[in-house]
Amino acid sequence: MKQVLDYMYTGMYALPCGILIPATDYCKHSSLALLEGPVSSPKIFKRKCPCAGKCLAPAHLLMHVHIYTVADYLDMFVLKSYAQQGVQDVLHVYWQDESLELVDALEEAFTATPDDDRGMRDTFVDALKEHPGLAVDVGVVRAWLDANPDVDESVNWG
Repeated sequence: MKQVLDYMYTGMYALPCGILIPATDYCKHSSLALLEGPVSSPKIFKRKCPCAGKCLAPAHLLMHVHIYTVADYLDMFVLKSYAQQGVQDVLHVYWQDESLELVDALEEAFTATPDDDRGMRDTFVDALKEHPGLAVDVGVVRAWLDANPDVDESVNWG
């Protein structure tokens, strides 16, 4: 709730224990090949990182989703957008991190928001589409998608 009050008074909120994303020349977060390949690989795409200068951590994912659900309950549409952007940022940088708690965030996003609220849901579907073959095809994310066939259909065919 502190973050909601901070947002009401300052137009932003900060989450604890983040790591500053360096303002490097080029973004290397979008694929595993860029993350694990040669240092010069990101120069090929010449894309600036949209998260440069932000403080992020894998644990922020679930916090942003909780803030989104509270903002939905309070009809704070701008705060919902801000929290949704926070989720996009965390997923952009930490999509391959094992401590992400992705299944918990998926469960919260798809059960605690109304069915007609596609904002956060589409953010997760887009992230899962962007990184096929990794989190989507194996482990607990695959089990969660099997238990939620509508979401699985959106990810694989949407």
